[in-house]
Order: sequence, then C-alpha cells, then structure tokens
Amino acid sequence: MTGEGWSKMMYIMSDHYNYVLVVGFFTFLILFGVFFVLNLFLAVISDSFSKVNQAEDNEEHKKEEDKEKIATLFKLNAS
Repeated sequence: MTGEGWSKMMYIMSDHYNYVLVVGFFTFLILFGVFFVLNLFLAVISDSFSKVNQAEDNEEHKKEEDKEKIATLFKLNAS
C-alpha cells in the first residue's frame, strides 16, 4: 500500500455515502494496510537475519569439529 490517491477516493465516496462510515473505512484501511505491510517487511528481514546467523553458527560448529579432529590426530601420532 503506497497510500497514494486514497484521499481523493475518500472524498468522492463521502459525497455519495455517509461521511462518518467512509472516513472510518478509509482510516481502518490505511492503518491496517500500513501495519500489515510493515509487519511483512520486518518478518522478511528477521527471517533473512535468522538464516544468516544459522549459517554462521553451522560454519563455526564445523570449524570446531575439524579442530578437535586435528588435535585428536596429532595426539594419536605423538603417542
């Protein structure tokens, strides 16, 4: 929802219908639309950050496992 042009449509509708109902409808529409789009945008960003953090955690875990394997191999060779 860009919010562009809604006021012109609201004034056209208020000429033909009850002004209070039209203003209430458009207020609800704009607030709900903005709230929905904002939450959708934040959800996509949050999901992207979660995926990046999970990939980094997996990479760090794999590096730790590799270090442990190398340390174990050095211990076996030293004995």
